[in-house]
Amino acid sequence: MRGVHEVAEAVDDGMPDDRSARIQRDAARVSELAVDGFEGRAYQVFEDELIREAWPVLRGMLRAGTLARIALKWCAERGRPFWIGPDDYALLRSDADARDEILFEVVLRARVSFRLKALVAGGWNPNHKKERGASCLTTYFVGQCIWEFRRVYTRWAKNRQEWAQMHALYDGSEEAAHANPGLFGPLLEAGSLSEP
Repeated sequence: MRGVHEVAEAVDDGMPDDRSARIQRDAARVSELAVDGFEGRAYQVFEDELIREAWPVLRGMLRAGTLARIALKWCAERGRPFWIGPDDYALLRSDADARDEILFEVVLRARVSFRLKALVAGGWNPNHKKERGASCLTTYFVGQCIWEFRRVYTRWAKNRQEWAQMHALYDGSEEAAHANPGLFGPLLEAGSLSEP
């Protein structure tokens, strides 16, 4: 369970107060939010704060390669096929825009699954005793983001590959577009290529 420890360590390193204080704060907050069923304005404010806390941790983990490595390990432990190409690995470590593009979608997906699993279904337990003990909500959220990473990365990598193939086939000429109507048919139909 080294991956779980790495997630907790990354969050602990990125947060100003100690873990036990965060857990106590989070438990009180969850009790308040439960009154309205984890919905409404107060929940939106909480969710925004949670994402704001987690974002730099997630960016740092993706830049360092830790997030991808943990996601690969977790998938392997559960028999889920997942692979990250070396070029993509290098790009995610070197390009802030690529990291943000992936993390934006990861966070959008994770906020939904986090609400359902951690809060509504009660998956987050401030009295957890096993392994490393309880974690704060930010740690749980970062873990949920790591679970969502596989699906988001796979779609992102596929889109990058399709774009690269299309770019390789299209040299900017209308002839190239007509030679590949399966790829450029919508552009031809719209007349985008024939306009000056």
